Amino acid sequence: SSAALVGPSPGPVLLMEDNSDIVSIYELFFKEAGIVLTSITDPSLFFESVQAVKPHLIIIDYHLGETTGIDLVKSIRKHGFNRKVIMLTATSDIDDELQQEALAAGCNRFMPKPADVKSLVTFVKSEID
Repeated sequence: SSAALVGPSPGPVLLMEDNSDIVSIYELFFKEAGIVLTSITDPSLFFESVQAVKPHLIIIDYHLGETTGIDLVKSIRKHGFNRKVIMLTATSDIDDELQQEALAAGCNRFMPKPADVKSLVTFVKSEID
């Protein structure tokens, strides 16, 4: 059932990012902001993590080794995940076509990986409050 993927509001934020250095930085900033952040670095664990965590919002990287964040987003949307998804990507990848593809796949927002993580945290906070 679709309800299985959605927990109470505002619930935790789920981060899918395969670079553990980036994960460490994000965890620090989100913790400082008082936001519960659950991180996964292995894309093959994404779906079950969404089921387990029931996140209020998902932050997902576009480049995930052999897969893309877009494929993962399509899979959870198909299974009824209806909360917000923010896709992050290296600035060099941002073009209209990719942005359209991300939005069509069910991402609510497509943004460059922030040089300033605080701006991302502020944005996420405004989305989950």
